[in-house]
Amino acid sequence: MYLTEYARRWQDFLDSIHSINSAGEEGSSGLAYDLQVLRTLASPDSPLMRLGKAVVEQTTLVPPPDPQARQKQLAQRASGNAGKVVQTAKLFQDIHPEERLEKTLVDDRFAALREVIAGRTDGGQSGGGTMQIASLLTMLNEYYTQLTIADSALAAGTLPARITAADKLQLEAAKLPAPLKNILLDLTKQGTRKINAGTGDVLNTQMEAMMGDDCRDAIDGRYPFADSPQEVSAEDFNRIFASGGVLDAFWSKQLAPLADTASDPWRYKPTEGNMTLQGPDLTPFQQAKQIRSVFFNSEGGKKFSWSMQISVVDMDPAITELVIDIDGQVLRYAHGPDRPLKVTWPGPRNGSMAEITASPRIRQDTSTLLTGGPWALFHLLDAGMVQETAVRGRQLVEYDFDGRRVVLEITAGRDFNPVSRELLQNFSCPARAL
Repeated sequence: MYLTEYARRWQDFLDSIHSINSAGEEGSSGLAYDLQVLRTLASPDSPLMRLGKAVVEQTTLVPPPDPQARQKQLAQRASGNAGKVVQTAKLFQDIHPEERLEKTLVDDRFAALREVIAGRTDGGQSGGGTMQIASLLTMLNEYYTQLTIADSALAAGTLPARITAADKLQLEAAKLPAPLKNILLDLTKQGTRKINAGTGDVLNTQMEAMMGDDCRDAIDGRYPFADSPQEVSAEDFNRIFASGGVLDAFWSKQLAPLADTASDPWRYKPTEGNMTLQGPDLTPFQQAKQIRSVFFNSEGGKKFSWSMQISVVDMDPAITELVIDIDGQVLRYAHGPDRPLKVTWPGPRNGSMAEITASPRIRQDTSTLLTGGPWALFHLLDAGMVQETAVRGRQLVEYDFDGRRVVLEITAGRDFNPVSRELLQNFSCPARAL
């Protein structure tokens, strides 16, 4: 009973040993404390070695067999003296019953730690432990060196390289007994967490330096991203969203190598220890790519240009002709076969106007719908009443001209609904991670 309790208390004590959280008194994310601890633990007189030896001493109740007795047994066997071999072997193997109990209940329980620290198995033979603890100290030194380089990079405002030594140390630590396992895993997790936080801070700082308030000043609270009389200019829209523009430049240079774009939504690739980088929110950059794929189909994505198709699906018999003029791209419809009009925006008039006229004209202001500006086509669609359809990428918009009904079918592809403009209205400029 005593031996069982003795072993349990030692095991509980070893399981409770962890590396002190290195956040510091004021929650600092600096690595100075971590580097100091690593330098100490990796030293020739490592506290890990001293702790391990002390534990091994207290959890080894039965001394290992005398190596000289083993050598004597082997020599007698070689000389052919069978009687003495049996006598020596019996002496070598025979231990008292109470010692056998101590070995079973206590020594065997901590055999793995003994092998790592003392470099021997329970049979008294070398188990490679000295080499294993030396290898651990070498790994700690490698981790210390890489963490020092990363700390210098963060201090200089640049992104650090991946800490490969952390992955290597974690894999090795996971195989070790307590207390080495917890101590080493704590060290790598704390260091990785701080590197991630520091990397996120650098990325946020770089984002502010490269982008500043450009996106917010140009986009926030302006049409078509919001229902507002103030509009985003065509120049600003192009500057922010085009290939190589404000958003794409920062994404390509700083974030793309760190992101997993195969997932939806996009996320950061796991860092050392399978942790998540605390960088800028990736959602705006994913949305910006979708906006670019819809609205920048000219000159390799560098120029604002998008297309849709308009057709008349229903028109009041009182209307003899309907004229649709989208920036110089004209459709005349007079109750004949459906003739869709494919329009590109901006059109020949450089994106300045959109107009629908129902003839005969009853009143100038009600028989003609005219909108202007860089978003004239959207304003024209806003002026109608949307009819729900079950087909994605197909919208019906109803107009009233002096009590005369017209229904247009708008087809703009599956990725964008020009009537609701959800793709644009859901967009927010990049911000720091929460």
